Amino acid sequence: MLYYTVPVLVTDLVASFERFLSCKREDIFLTSKVWGNKMHPDDVESALRSTLRDLRLDYVDLYLIHWPHAFARGDDFYPMDKDGNVMVMFFAHQINIQAVFRKIFCSTCQRSQFDETISPTMTWTAMEKMVEKGFAKNIGLSNFNSKQVQDILDMCKVRPFHELLKIS
Repeated sequence: MLYYTVPVLVTDLVASFERFLSCKREDIFLTSKVWGNKMHPDDVESALRSTLRDLRLDYVDLYLIHWPHAFARGDDFYPMDKDGNVMVMFFAHQINIQAVFRKIFCSTCQRSQFDETISPTMTWTAMEKMVEKGFAKNIGLSNFNSKQVQDILDMCKVRPFHELLKIS
């Protein structure tokens, strides 16, 4: 499984597999994620198209919602505090991360750095369209707790293919 981190590296690996190992693109399983600042339904397709353009591919095998909480829309990759410093990320899957994050870890966090109007179910609906359009073969979740997964299962047309969890 190739996990999209550095577009040039992934592109070169796919090309090398095809050339030297006689692999076809469909023999390689490639995963990417929609980032927190692109979780608004209107941004999901452009984010995936950008990834596909970077990788010089027509589709990914698995496209994940990175986590169940959206950042503010825009081009800031990470939320910043009022002084322009990147805020440290902390994920606790069974609690309200936004409230904990603002309360404990960053006294200068601005509420506007997170967009609480964007729900994972809204993002999921846009992700389903990526499957319909052929840009993603499968879609899934990352860092969701059981309640958040159930929220998706209760409304989805396309069931999650995979749930990625980091356990440390």
